[in-house]
Amino acid sequence: MALRQLAFKSVDLGDDLTLILSFMPPPPTMSTGRFPSAWKITTLSATGVSTFDVTWTNKLAFSAPQSSANVREISAGTYTPIEVGETTNLTVRHDSDPPIYQFTHPVPVPGSQVVQANNNTGSPVDIALGVLADPGSDNETVNPILRFDNVGNGLSVVVKFEPILRVYAVLRSHPSELPQDATVQSSGPILQLNLLRLGPHTDIRISKDHTGRAWRYHGEDSKLPNHKSERAWR
Repeated sequence: MALRQLAFKSVDLGDDLTLILSFMPPPPTMSTGRFPSAWKITTLSATGVSTFDVTWTNKLAFSAPQSSANVREISAGTYTPIEVGETTNLTVRHDSDPPIYQFTHPVPVPGSQVVQANNNTGSPVDIALGVLADPGSDNETVNPILRFDNVGNGLSVVVKFEPILRVYAVLRSHPSELPQDATVQSSGPILQLNLLRLGPHTDIRISKDHTGRAWRYHGEDSKLPNHKSERAWR
C-alpha cells in the first residue's frame, strides 16, 4: 500500500487563509457531469503558527450517498473498496422500506487499468470515487474525491485515476462559509503534485512573498519542484 504524508505549516500569514485540497479529474469517459470534491479543507491562522497534516493512501472505494424520498424514510449510504482493474455493480433491493442500496463484490477484468461502477438500480443515482481512510480498521471511512451526479440507469462510471493533488488558497473571513463538501471552483491552484512521485513524508511551508500580495510555498522534500510557486492573493 502506497502511503504519503503531507505536513503544511504557516507562520504569521497576516490573513486567515483557507486551503482546499482536491484531486485533478481524469479525462472525461462518460456524458454525465463530473465534479472534483474537496478532499481536505482547513484554515491557517493570520497570526502565530498553523500546522495541517494529511495522509493519503492508494486504497480506493466507490460510494453512493444516503438518499430519501421523504423526511422519515432514508436509504443508508453504501461503499465498497475497489482495486485498479476491478468492476462493481450498484444495485437496489425493494423488499425493504426504504430501499437498500449496495455494491456487489468487485470482480477483476483482465487487462483493465481502470476502476468501474455500473448503475443497475433502475434509476439515476449519484456515485463518488473516494480514498479510504484507516483501511481495514473499525474506523474505516471513505473520503470522496470525484463525484458523478445523476448517473443514468445502465450507465457506468469509469475512472483511470492518477493521484495529482491540487492545493487551492482562498481568503475567508468565516471558515463556515466553505462547507466540507464544497465543489472546488475553477480558479488556479497554488500547488499541484503527483503524490506517487513524492517521498513518504513531505513538508510544505505556506507564506507571503516580500510584497505581501502573493502566495508562496516552499517544499522541503527533495522530490518537490525546486522553484517556488506564486499566485496573487484573492
